Amino acid sequence: MEAFDKLLKEYDNLFLTRYLEVRFIYHMAMAQKRDTPNECMTTAKSLMSVAFEWIYAVLHPELQHEMAKISQMFENIVKNVNRTLHMDRHGLIPKELFEKLDTIQLKVGNLPQENAKEILQSYYPDLKLSPFEYYGNYLKLLRFHYELEHTYLNYGDTNHLRDNKEFFYKTPEYKYDPEIHPEYYAPLNILILPLALLRPPVYHVDFEDFFKQSSLGSLMGNGIFGSFETLHDRFDDDQLQQLAQVVGVHSAFEVFFSSLQSEDISRYQTMFNLTSLQELKQMFFLNAVHYRCEWYVANADVVDFMATHLSDFAESFDCKMNSFLKMF
Repeated sequence: MEAFDKLLKEYDNLFLTRYLEVRFIYHMAMAQKRDTPNECMTTAKSLMSVAFEWIYAVLHPELQHEMAKISQMFENIVKNVNRTLHMDRHGLIPKELFEKLDTIQLKVGNLPQENAKEILQSYYPDLKLSPFEYYGNYLKLLRFHYELEHTYLNYGDTNHLRDNKEFFYKTPEYKYDPEIHPEYYAPLNILILPLALLRPPVYHVDFEDFFKQSSLGSLMGNGIFGSFETLHDRFDDDQLQQLAQVVGVHSAFEVFFSSLQSEDISRYQTMFNLTSLQELKQMFFLNAVHYRCEWYVANADVVDFMATHLSDFAESFDCKMNSFLKMF
């Protein structure tokens, strides 16, 4: 161990940070807490809920060059969702939702960029970590997170609770959620994309736009539609999740294929060894929903609902029921 410690001291902090990232994933896999490196990200977030975003940004500076493209994708998705919902002829969509759509903003990352470091320093003032003590750091993080949860559950200390709420409403609101997905912040009408969402299989800087649009674009549409509280009065949670999935995938599909040129179609067909536009559409839908295809029954219900209620999906896969219904 002394020789190993001496070896590590020869490297800079960036290398050690990468090393710790890999070791953390390996340790979680050995402990069987998560099955895959991607799932392990949620464990890391649960231990470092605020620092997690800042660390990920440092490790992946290339994402900053993607912000303009992501913002444009968001604007296109919002416009399409708005146009799609205006087709409602039964009054199911409340008018205030359209007002929200007109002003909704996107924020990539959970921390404000202008003072993120100061926020982290004020949030972790008593937490001292060392780049040379991996397992010690892990134990300290476990203790810190345990004490943090008990602090926020201590409703008897009303003054402390009020101060905590004020702090997190500014940064924005603290809301513990171990999963990494788009989050809607109602007071500011903002859809927040955690930086760690921008990783395979959802996103990568080298992915073709085809994959970026079908995965991240669908998640954006899903997050936009499924987050408005006014809809919870009209649909139960399962119905809202199913509708949000359909709206999200439909919007991403329309935005992408409505602007696709013939030369782009030919290039994709050659790239993926496809023979028709229909096969390209099938691949788009598969990439949009593959993360839903797991044992959890609610995910199966969402995919089944989309297959039976999204006409573009049915046409792409030549569903017989869709052909039958068109006869009427």
